[in-house]
Amino acid sequence: MKNLNTFTLNGLDPAKDYFFEVTAYDASGNESAFSNMVQAYAAVVPPAVPDTAASGDGNGDGAVNIADALVILQASLKPALQTQAMKAAGDVWPLDANGKPKGDGVINLNDARLILQRAVGLVSW
Repeated sequence: MKNLNTFTLNGLDPAKDYFFEVTAYDASGNESAFSNMVQAYAAVVPPAVPDTAASGDGNGDGAVNIADALVILQASLKPALQTQAMKAAGDVWPLDANGKPKGDGVINLNDARLILQRAVGLVSW
């Protein structure tokens, strides 16, 4: 593909990592060596979480279940996916002295773990 400054790949799997190298051509048509390899991820559209979502309801569907734990796990690994509403609903760790979500200001693996524990009935709030 000659004479391109940008290129978009569609249909990539967001669960996979992708690695790319590129070459360039000079005015005489000579091709360069490959560039350094870069890692990229497919764009993922985060779920629309209502501002009123309950604690732990990371996908905003009105229930706390395993799907919420997966959404929060993905958001903890790719912070660009985190919306303000998702942060408000998904930041549940740690629990306070009364066993209610206190939050620590970030979405991380602890939040995903705690939401999963709630989804399977190991904790409640």
